Amino acid sequence: MENWYDDPKIMDEASQEWFDKPQIVSELQLDPDMIRQDLTMKSNQGFLGQIKDNKGRKMTEQSIDVDLDMFGEKTKVHMPLLVPGLTNEEIASIKEDKPLDSAYKKAVEHGKKRLLKGKSPFFQEGEDINEKYFFTDDRNIVLESDEVPIVANQTSKDVKETPDMRLNRINNYLEQKGYSKEARAGIIGNIKQESGAGENSYNFNVQQENGGGYGIFQLDFMKPYYKKYLEEKDKTDSIESQIDYMDDVINNRVNMLKPEDAKKLKKGLANAKTPEEAAKIFMEIFEKPGKPHLKNRIDYANEYYESN
Repeated sequence: MENWYDDPKIMDEASQEWFDKPQIVSELQLDPDMIRQDLTMKSNQGFLGQIKDNKGRKMTEQSIDVDLDMFGEKTKVHMPLLVPGLTNEEIASIKEDKPLDSAYKKAVEHGKKRLLKGKSPFFQEGEDINEKYFFTDDRNIVLESDEVPIVANQTSKDVKETPDMRLNRINNYLEQKGYSKEARAGIIGNIKQESGAGENSYNFNVQQENGGGYGIFQLDFMKPYYKKYLEEKDKTDSIESQIDYMDDVINNRVNMLKPEDAKKLKKGLANAKTPEEAAKIFMEIFEKPGKPHLKNRIDYANEYYESN
């Protein structure tokens, strides 16, 4: 039977305690790890591929219920916790069944964006797969690898994050916020120039040598305002928080740029046809460096754009 959950006989027997009725699952030869609480079938891959939790159970979604105010109405929505843009620490917390608040926030943001586009919050079979989201290559954490132990009480210090991992986080988070590939490449080209091309590349807590610059954007005069932003928003410093700050500045939710400059930058990034255009306008309006090194920024932007 293709849609077994449409069978009224099964549904009469099933309940929210369907785990207490293993005969249903057994008779239909179903994988219990692949059934949602509402008895609909999960995707076999989800957005991130199949991941095993710390008890060996297969996860592709790890669903949560969220109360949302959508289109003027409050409703409870079922959506996946395993979504693009999660960090290795957030994945580890989900594997341990103790999800971090930041993982919930990303899942809700991701789900709302899909709902507003008329899509299901869940990955749908037939959707294009973006392989960079999958935790299966050396740019990401291989969650089942012995080289990256995911254990109870793990902290971020237990996992060494490489520049490529940080780059992947930045790209995914910018994409979640709606930035085009050209805009993302332009921003990333600036970030690489600002944070350096070595091991500290894309590091949110990198400090400028002999200067006051800090983080992926090397915030200088903006640094005290960023710290105030973290306090007001009850955020911790991270790659994602620094991108949130940048995005709020561009959208004039943080009064750091003249309104006309913020509008110009937002429009310039949205309309950029090439990484070069995006890199140049981001440098001129947001970064405002003492020494432009524009060629480096453009080269880094094009390098990223062409390799992704």
